[in-house]
Amino acid sequence: MVYAKASSVITAEITCESWMHKFLIGPKGMTLETLVPNKDKVQIGFEQDGLIYLEGAPEEVKKAHMSLLCEIKRLTEEMSSETIKVSPPLHRHVIGRGGALISKIKDETGVQISIPNEQTNSDEIKVEGNKEGVKKAIEEIAEIVKRIENEKTRDILIEQRFHKQLIGAKGETVQKLREQFPSVIFSFPDPGKKSDIVNLRGDRVEVDKAYKQLTAMNKELVARAQHRYIVGPQRRGLAEILKSTGVSVEVPPEEEDSDTITLRGDPTKLGEALAMVYAKASSVITAEITCESWMHKFLIGPKGMTLE
Repeated sequence: MVYAKASSVITAEITCESWMHKFLIGPKGMTLETLVPNKDKVQIGFEQDGLIYLEGAPEEVKKAHMSLLCEIKRLTEEMSSETIKVSPPLHRHVIGRGGALISKIKDETGVQISIPNEQTNSDEIKVEGNKEGVKKAIEEIAEIVKRIENEKTRDILIEQRFHKQLIGAKGETVQKLREQFPSVIFSFPDPGKKSDIVNLRGDRVEVDKAYKQLTAMNKELVARAQHRYIVGPQRRGLAEILKSTGVSVEVPPEEEDSDTITLRGDPTKLGEALAMVYAKASSVITAEITCESWMHKFLIGPKGMTLE
């Protein structure tokens, strides 16, 4: 009887990858109940090192053992667990606003993604699920990280009076810029904010190219704006040059996309007239200062009071 009682309970062990445990157990233990229907007759313990411990009646333990081994084989063939290293400060970019980005990746790939608590300062993001989904999710996370690491933000000061021209009718001009630099986001301030700051954000190389392009466009707009200083109120500036040198100065209308000024008259007087044109144009100048973009808000101040 002693031997009979001793042999009425046996133990068995199964070793598998520890990440498989959650898939073997399932939500609220439902998967395990399906795999081992007579779970009340078999004690099953899941250890952190991947070991699964079984104890119970010999026949029940054998059934559970076989069922779990079959499921582990399936998981090994169809599922995987991968880790991708991402610097902790970039985790929020992978998560997205309100978790929208990480949820999108989960929905599209059908995988589980575990991002470590920021207090642990761990750089390991774990992705588990079907092999194809895990591969795709890892690629998407890597792409997000690459984009963020290569991203740059740069501000350019452009007088607000020129913003409308840079945006263009129905946004046509800024749309051309976006087509030329598709990875760059051009952000113009709301007209009501009375701000001269235009923000560029995107790939660092493309942002620098876009900055250079906008700077050139701004200089052209400034040059065309100087025309009005040459013309003067009620065209007095042009009249003054004509009276002094006998040379007529033709300035293109503001609506024309031209910065060419034409001088007509006595060749011996053209130099004098040109000097007067330059003098009037340079009566107002522009200048540039480069500093850290975060300083702008402090230089401008509340409602522009510091700048004033």
